Amino acid sequence: MSKQQIFSDFPAITKQQWMDKVIQDLKGADFSKKLVWNTYEGFSVDPFYTEEDVLPLADFTAFVKSVQPLNVQWINYAEVSTGSAQQQKLQAERCIQQGADGLIFSIDRATNFLFDEILASVDPTVVHISFVLSEPDPDFIAAYFKYLEKRRVSLGAIHGFCDADILEKWITGETKIQTSTIQSLARQLQLTKKATGFRGLTVRSNTFVDAGGNVTQELAFLLNKVVAYTDLLSDAGLSPKEIFSEVHLRTAINGDYFFEIAKLRSLRALYATLINHYSLDQVKATILSVSSIWSKSRYDAHTNMLRNTTEAMAAVTGGCDGLLIKPHTNTSSTPDEFNVRMALNVSNILKAESYFDQVSDAAGGAYYIEVLTHKLYENALNLFKEVEQEGGFVKAFEQNKVQLRIASVRDKKLQDIHTRKQVYVGINQYANPAETLPVAVTDEHKENDHVLVAQHATRSFEILRQRTQQFANGHGKVPEIFLLAFGNLAMRKARVAFSQNFFAAAGFSSAEHFHENPLTGIQPALSSDSQVIVLCASDDDYTLHAEACVKAFRKNNSNKILVLAGYPPMLVESLQAAGLDYFIHIKSNAVEVLSVIQDRIFAPAEKN
Repeated sequence: MSKQQIFSDFPAITKQQWMDKVIQDLKGADFSKKLVWNTYEGFSVDPFYTEEDVLPLADFTAFVKSVQPLNVQWINYAEVSTGSAQQQKLQAERCIQQGADGLIFSIDRATNFLFDEILASVDPTVVHISFVLSEPDPDFIAAYFKYLEKRRVSLGAIHGFCDADILEKWITGETKIQTSTIQSLARQLQLTKKATGFRGLTVRSNTFVDAGGNVTQELAFLLNKVVAYTDLLSDAGLSPKEIFSEVHLRTAINGDYFFEIAKLRSLRALYATLINHYSLDQVKATILSVSSIWSKSRYDAHTNMLRNTTEAMAAVTGGCDGLLIKPHTNTSSTPDEFNVRMALNVSNILKAESYFDQVSDAAGGAYYIEVLTHKLYENALNLFKEVEQEGGFVKAFEQNKVQLRIASVRDKKLQDIHTRKQVYVGINQYANPAETLPVAVTDEHKENDHVLVAQHATRSFEILRQRTQQFANGHGKVPEIFLLAFGNLAMRKARVAFSQNFFAAAGFSSAEHFHENPLTGIQPALSSDSQVIVLCASDDDYTLHAEACVKAFRKNNSNKILVLAGYPPMLVESLQAAGLDYFIHIKSNAVEVLSVIQDRIFAPAEKN
């Protein structure tokens, strides 16, 4: 049955009619302020889209569709960690048994890799075998190909990639760009071009994401890196076709589901546009999508399983060729066999139970996704051109322009996380203050660095939690917050819950103490071991009792910290004058407030 037959009994509704209805329901509220989303990309997103929004994009959507992969059988990759040859062999076998059809070996010293032993039970024609090297190594590739020849495996029958991204290591400060390294990479590509299914030039975007960049920056800078490699390798004697035929793109998956879908669709289109610039035909990149560091948390690590699942769904729907889901405990401990299996099962479930492998470009035609794809394409292409006009990626990075662009976005993201506008369950909202970590969290980001540093979005809260944990280790218990509740039942309960949630984000426990007359609660609060007292009531109750409570409290104690849950504008000045220390409310910068409170509680003890 055609679309016309299905909807023939229903009148067509224009976008303007929808808008009129929305504006009517808003009852005078500003549509742009209430419903339009201002993204980190620098463009806005409407609350709904219709066919009218997509019709002007017909040529673009057709172009995007033409470059999407028809095969939706993505490769489920697993990483094989370093260890003895026997240990790596057993890991590889176990991962394959648990559903992996791609293996990634991270190799510190290529000369120590024992192909005969490690790959003895792996079929290179079935399993995609890939390698992460510390630097380009044509001798290692030659040894791998020689091993395959010994096993009588044709180079045309293998698939995989070699990851030795020089520029990625350069932007993270691990190495320098040297002529000898570029020449080694060129020799490596001369070898890998003999194996059409094995890519020798992996170009990563992970660090842009994990340093706090947005999707537009990830796409643009990834293309800028590809062009930078083309320039460097052309000087080493390779043609653009030889280079582009070897490109393998490794992208990070972040937490914004629909943007991640649109990102991969846009990336295909952007890459095709770049290929056309070099007048190349029939050259397509392969894309591996990998769990990002930015979106994961050290505390409440099991929540990372949920993040892994939605991120994997986005990557597959967007059209990745390979999927590498990191174990959910990867952020806080060395993953055990169970955690590795859980990571592999994300992909297994999407195939075997959810049938994500049955439809190619499943998001194609969705109005929202098509508009997002186009917006990301245009914005990323413009940024890509800006960087090229600045002299290309290498020069722009040397001049700190890439870092400053990413830092600007990162700071906006962190501001939203610190004020809890952007929620990370188990970290800045609904934290378990009793949870501890076996390893210390350090403040890995340094503002003055000229390199990009991968970090967790929730780093600041993790550091707060660690500081409380260290204090508790030295003093035998976690500091408890005294919640002095009074007045209206609904509002005091709401503000008690808010306060418990607020302080739990720094690892503090808290207890409610109800008093019908709040003045009778002053003495128990003063007598308690708690260094922080929080008043929890309604604004009307604050009007009646808050100032008297603060004065009575300060008359008997000048050292303990006195906080009010809420922010009654008419009382702010009088309460501060009476001796109230802080207000906590939904617009508070939790990291700033909690850090100051920790300083006041912990600093004397830390000095000793």
